[in-house]
Amino acid sequence: MTQLDSRVNAREPGKEKVRVCHLCLGHDADDARVFHQFCRALDEAGFEVHLFASRAISPTPSSVIVHEVTPVKSRVGRVAQAWTIAWKARALRPAIVHVHEPVLLGPATMLRANAAVVWDVHEDYLEVAKARHWIPGPLRKPLAVWWKWNEERLLKKASAVVVANPPYLERYRHLNARALVLPNFPDPSAEPIHRVDGPPSAVYTGTILPNRGLSETVEAIALARQQGVDIQLLIAGPSSEDGYMERVIERANVLGVGDLVTYFGRLARNDALALQRKATMGVVPHLPIGNNLNAWSVKMIEFMEAGLPLVYSDIPSHRQTVLDDEVGICVDAREPSQIAAAMIRLANSPSESARFGDNGRAVVLDRLNWSKEKQRLIALYDSILSRP
Repeated sequence: MTQLDSRVNAREPGKEKVRVCHLCLGHDADDARVFHQFCRALDEAGFEVHLFASRAISPTPSSVIVHEVTPVKSRVGRVAQAWTIAWKARALRPAIVHVHEPVLLGPATMLRANAAVVWDVHEDYLEVAKARHWIPGPLRKPLAVWWKWNEERLLKKASAVVVANPPYLERYRHLNARALVLPNFPDPSAEPIHRVDGPPSAVYTGTILPNRGLSETVEAIALARQQGVDIQLLIAGPSSEDGYMERVIERANVLGVGDLVTYFGRLARNDALALQRKATMGVVPHLPIGNNLNAWSVKMIEFMEAGLPLVYSDIPSHRQTVLDDEVGICVDAREPSQIAAAMIRLANSPSESARFGDNGRAVVLDRLNWSKEKQRLIALYDSILSRP
């Protein structure tokens, strides 16, 4: 029997557990996709799961073994750190190495030894390379071309590719025989929806970038106040561009709505979910550019799971998420007046807001939840381990 063959039945009672490693640099050990979906599902299925990630803001009790990664700011330092992490993972002699970030794919593949490599595509990295503010403009297109070539070369040695968003599958199904979609769906809480009784409030939780429409939303808050409707804007998440969130707050003050805008910083996952449940509506005002066009919004689905009516963008990724279900109001996020009108409508119509929220919750329970997807993840791992 081969080394992998000998581990096929290792999840049977009394057998040695199959060891797998999940590798991250930028994600922390409280990440929704990496930890709460993938690592916990594999742990519950009987695998010995090792996670390389930065320290969680609020650690979650689990038998997943976390190897803490100290974040470094230098790009060169991150590359060196990626090789160090890959080497440490190799020393554990895992059966499968699951890679979550581009900088780790090369090192993990080169140092994989007998491990199978799974490449997890969180974003459209070709688009990301063209949009990152820290990449000099003239280098963005060449970098995207290089990444395309390098990724295709490395995937010849990978055992599987999983993608977070259905549109990404078109590219990868031609590059790897085991390519499948495992979306960032929540594991629905059994907690019943609790309607907030109080002044209208809109919540945004997630990565903070200029293309997420927060500047336009602050303008909308000011327009709503001019029409006699005060709407609190609750914001939480890491700011991925230096100084951007400060500029948003400064603009709110200039517009005279600084008292309506609160930034909570980066919250632990449970605290972010709790903040969502304090609001009366969820805003997902992603601008129609770059990766936003195809990337499904995790927070959008979390808001639906929480029973919040949405103000969401008229872009393909958001329309594909909600289909024809009435879960909120679709707007052109480039137009603050449309965002304002949608928020005012939800603020002034509790019955309609409740209907949208109930519909969103039903959609998550019916088709946008992790319970079915986790079985597909386990089946993928089992198929990799069973391969001669």
